[in-house]
Amino acid sequence: MIKIYCLYDPNECKVRYVGRTSKKVLEHRLIEHISKAKYFEKYYKGKRLSHRVNWIKKILSEGREPKIKLLTEVEGWSESHQFERELIKKWKEVRDLVNLEDRGEGGINRIVTIEDKIKISNSLKEYYKTSINARSKTVYVYNLKGEYLKSFESGIKCSKFYKIPQTKVAMNCNNHILKYKDWIFSYEKHDYLPVYIKKKQLPNLPRLNRRKLYKVENLITNEFYLLNGIQEIQDLIGINKGNIPKYMKLYNGIYKKKFKISGPE
Repeated sequence: MIKIYCLYDPNECKVRYVGRTSKKVLEHRLIEHISKAKYFEKYYKGKRLSHRVNWIKKILSEGREPKIKLLTEVEGWSESHQFERELIKKWKEVRDLVNLEDRGEGGINRIVTIEDKIKISNSLKEYYKTSINARSKTVYVYNLKGEYLKSFESGIKCSKFYKIPQTKVAMNCNNHILKYKDWIFSYEKHDYLPVYIKKKQLPNLPRLNRRKLYKVENLITNEFYLLNGIQEIQDLIGINKGNIPKYMKLYNGIYKKKFKISGPE
């Protein structure tokens, strides 16, 4: 059974919101509404406050909490949707509800007219003209000789022009990488950059053996071993090599009262 409920201000005793839930305990749904209003700015960053959230926040700021009341129960989720939608439509103007739409599904089933679409389109165009370009950085492009080539208003336009990933442009500008293919990208304008020089290939030198000698003594048989590195200690007595410094520091190198590790030499 789906519960159809309402939220109201205890001071006014006036229904302000109609909803539905499948929760067995109706008060749990009320806790969700209150928690969302309290921590909306923290967990819903960038999202617009709904009328319901604003109304609950106002009540909470006055030291009160909204109350919840069961109206009826309807069998079936789609049937409850129909019942809730008709109830919202009936009470929308009479009871000054804070429901976003009269269809019981928020903005999911909202019908957008042609006039609304034009208005949304114009506002988005204006937004992209101001906000996005204001945050974007100009990218300057140089060749590997350090000569200035051209500039772009943003990394997106630069990546589209050269047909390369935008992340490579950003990484290059932030000096995570020195170059990408035949270009050097930067957020700073220079008349001339230092010539890009590849790192010289070092000759293949023989790897020096820098392992240190450790002494491992068998406390039962009094035998001892000189081992070259902690990896050989692990192979001999089965202790994890990451724990060897801990045993040497905290337990004087004693491991399971069978071995004593000392060194390095």
